[in-house]
Amino acid sequence: MICTYERGGGMAQPSDNELLEIENDGSFTMWRSVGWATVPPTPVGRFAGQVNKNDLRLLKEEAGAASGAGDLSSRMQPGIPVETIETEGASAEVTPGRDIPGPWGKLVEHLRELLGSLADQPAAALALEVAGDRQRARLVHLGDDPLRLDLGEVTLHVSQQSQTGAGLGEWRLPATDLGGEITAEAGWSIDLPFDHGLTLETGSSMTVVANLVAFDEDGLAVPVSLAASPAG
Repeated sequence: MICTYERGGGMAQPSDNELLEIENDGSFTMWRSVGWATVPPTPVGRFAGQVNKNDLRLLKEEAGAASGAGDLSSRMQPGIPVETIETEGASAEVTPGRDIPGPWGKLVEHLRELLGSLADQPAAALALEVAGDRQRARLVHLGDDPLRLDLGEVTLHVSQQSQTGAGLGEWRLPATDLGGEITAEAGWSIDLPFDHGLTLETGSSMTVVANLVAFDEDGLAVPVSLAASPAG
């Protein structure tokens, strides 16, 4: 294995739960529970596939340099998520979003980018889609493998912003049962309650966040949060 990246903890709910493992041949597996941590937002769930040749070459160079630099542990603050990175010869614990000097910095920054770009290879993932008219929203299964979901307490938060970023209004859907525990297969989707009643001004943008529960490969229930940002 070239390296593993894990992000977890923190006081925010739902908390980050990200795991990326990359093998020497470029194959990878990834789990993501928070889809709004990247721009644009990504799906959540399980992903698997192949890292491209250029990324693979860089990762091997960066992981080798990080191993040569030895273990790294930056000072952690209570309640803040932790990123844990392991290479063949060393490990690091760092704070998300902070710049890291030296060889570890290049590797960590690259892995953070891959959390977004590798999400285009879903195995059993879930995306939030909002129609162009911003009047309809739905959850969509991505990939070929089944994904267990608990739709017993789905929540939505919709916010509208002007071109300057000023708030134009918001709407919330309280916890709503959309079918309890189900298994989403390839091609599955479900329309969401979306009677937000917001005035859609020209040039405005909308942010939609959905929260629910998915089950990981070990069958554990994991709160997941995904987002969409359709522009007007």
